[in-house]
Order: sequence, then C-alpha cells, then structure tokens
Amino acid sequence: MVLAVRALSALLDPTFLPVVVLAARTDRWTDVVAAHALCSVVSQLPLHVLALTVRHGGHEPVVRWLTRTWERVRPAARHVLTAALLLVAVLLLADGGAYLHTGRFLVG
Repeated sequence: MVLAVRALSALLDPTFLPVVVLAARTDRWTDVVAAHALCSVVSQLPLHVLALTVRHGGHEPVVRWLTRTWERVRPAARHVLTAALLLVAVLLLADGGAYLHTGRFLVG
C-alpha cells in the first residue's frame, strides 16, 4: 500500500520516481548527489522560465487567453467541482457506514 502511494506521487512530481530509480541503482554517493541535482534542475526549470517570461512582459497574451477561456468554462467547472465534492462525501459516508456495520473500512 505504501509503495502504491509513493508511486502515485509521481503524478504530482514527475521527476521524483526517476531520481529514486537512478539513485537506487548505484552505490557511489556522487551518483546519488548527481541524480538529486538533476531532479532539482529539471523540476525547477519551468518555474525559472515562467519567472523570466513574466519579468520581460511576455505573459500578457497568455493571461488574456486564460481569462477568456476561464470565463467560458467557469459554469461547467463549478458544476464538475460540486459533483466531485459530493461524490467524495458519499464515498466517505459509505466507508464510515461500512466501518460501523462490519468493523472494517472499505478502503485498505
């Protein structure tokens, strides 16, 4: 179970899993440090590119496009988010009810 949760973290941080693989394949500390340095550079590069773009004023067309797009999808996004929250609430209530009834959770 813990391994599955750690593997799912790769969705939020795509550089995490490759670093673990690279660092686990070697015994030399220099390779482990290099893998982590590579992870830091790859994961922070988009942030630095974005900061430089904003610094030089290149973000304005993207902001206009995002504003127009958000105005168009806002009603649908509001309904989808509400439905997702209701689904999570129903699942949590079902899990709690199963625990009260059987003494075991549905998940786990």
